[in-house]
Amino acid sequence: MPVPEVAIGKAYGRMPLKDFEPAPGDYWLVSEPAKTLLEELDRDAFVFLVVEIAEATSNASRAKRWLCDVVRFLGAIDE
Repeated sequence: MPVPEVAIGKAYGRMPLKDFEPAPGDYWLVSEPAKTLLEELDRDAFVFLVVEIAEATSNASRAKRWLCDVVRFLGAIDE
């Protein structure tokens, strides 16, 4: 299966991306270290899909990121 590609245009405003970046919908684009951290915190709470990030205005090398979705929420009580 080919890896999906996300093109970042000038309207986004900056490259390179941070470890956690909002994506359309309720998703996040996360770096490899951020993915590792989230998996260590709670492996069953997140699902990931690898994507390649390409800056739309250049031929820069493509950066690998992970599209992340939170699939489990734990309730917290504030006393």
